[in-house]
Amino acid sequence: MHSFVDINGDLSAEIIFGTKQDGRLKMEAWRRKSNELWELDNTLIADLPAESCSTNYFGAVLFADFDADGTMDIGLPCCADAACRKVLVINMWNYHIGAWQDFHITGLEGSDLVSKKDEGNVVFRVGDFSLDGYPDLIALVREKTQNPMILENVPCTDCISNASRRFELRTSPRLIQPADVSLGQIQLASFFDLKEDGTLDVLLEYKDADQSMAVDFIKCEDKGDTTFLKVQVFSSTCDQFCSSTKTKIGSGIAWHGACVMFSMSDSWGHDQVGSQCQMPQTTHRALSTPFSLFGLGRSPNFVDYGNIFWIF
Repeated sequence: MHSFVDINGDLSAEIIFGTKQDGRLKMEAWRRKSNELWELDNTLIADLPAESCSTNYFGAVLFADFDADGTMDIGLPCCADAACRKVLVINMWNYHIGAWQDFHITGLEGSDLVSKKDEGNVVFRVGDFSLDGYPDLIALVREKTQNPMILENVPCTDCISNASRRFELRTSPRLIQPADVSLGQIQLASFFDLKEDGTLDVLLEYKDADQSMAVDFIKCEDKGDTTFLKVQVFSSTCDQFCSSTKTKIGSGIAWHGACVMFSMSDSWGHDQVGSQCQMPQTTHRALSTPFSLFGLGRSPNFVDYGNIFWIF
């Protein structure tokens, strides 16, 4: 899945291609030199070591600042088979330290993940569900039925890999499905801030009892005194429908590839930073949120610095 996202921290999005070299996956980054010129920069992403994913099967790539160091990471789910029913590890490229890391998943042993190969094997979708500054994952898990599950991004103190964090199945509180959804079969799960309150809700596409496709939401409760920063950048592109004075500012369409960075001090005086790019992927039903949402935790402090950049 090709993408438009900043991976080196300058807020200017690169074009990322997934290519194949000698039968192995290779990620390529093309950097913008001018309005008309983009050039390949092999220094931005190192080759994935062959031993990192012995099966050579991958799910759709993920982009987020998973370790909250201010630069976007690249996550490659390494799958046990072509259908990606089980993810062995998420190979994570960290530009800040210049190395691939292994982010492990706990809590899904014995369960199968749901994805569609003809739709790009999108296994996970990203969002800061817990609003602690570390993006989490949502997946559709097949048990007796297909249910959405949150994989929380948590510290890893006993990891035998080179990573400091892992993804852990969130078991409480349970995601309570609407009645019509529970009587059908869920086909897809993603995040969306339905109530515009900074708390991510769960978007569901499902087959109802009549086998017709429908959409509904699991509305998630406010996280109490947890704070957040939400940024949305709109395109100024206009066509013949933008002639009136009310719409002369543009189309109001979310601008994919617009990147945001912030920094602040937390309650203990430590630096807290984060980076996101808006809608880095728009194909294969990636369903990235059309905004950047940063969880700030339970910090009473103000955001010290924020920067927004987009290519036009």
